[in-house]
Amino acid sequence: MDKSSQKKSLRASDYYLILYNLVLTVGWSLILFVTAQTVLTWKNQNDVLSSKNLYKNNELLLQIFQTAALLEVVHAAIGIVRSNPVLVFVQVLSRITVVWFVSYPFSTPKNSIGILIICIAWSFAEIIRYTYYALNIIGKIPFLITWCR
Repeated sequence: MDKSSQKKSLRASDYYLILYNLVLTVGWSLILFVTAQTVLTWKNQNDVLSSKNLYKNNELLLQIFQTAALLEVVHAAIGIVRSNPVLVFVQVLSRITVVWFVSYPFSTPKNSIGILIICIAWSFAEIIRYTYYALNIIGKIPFLITWCR
């Protein structure tokens, strides 16, 4: 058998998942970029401690891309990924809670160093994770991405 006949053929759901993961990778990369751009405008310790303008600059992006993660529950529920939908829901719900029920309605989280930590930690974690998922579908995961994951 030649190599071309051994390749895994992709299903329509695989193409969808590749697109989904790439879109989320780009989204979280944008959040990281906006975070870095905002941090570079800070002039003093108070700007850092209050994460000056960071939430305002990233609010819509955080809402869109964190809420989009709800699709992962759907993916698990309909079986296009091998995950437990209940566990995925709990994981996604924790972040949705931070975005929609803690940060969105109250000013204190928006103006704390916590939003800086969230933007950086979530961005790095999600860029690596979604990149890994997209490349895993086609079987082309670089060692560095596997190591980071």
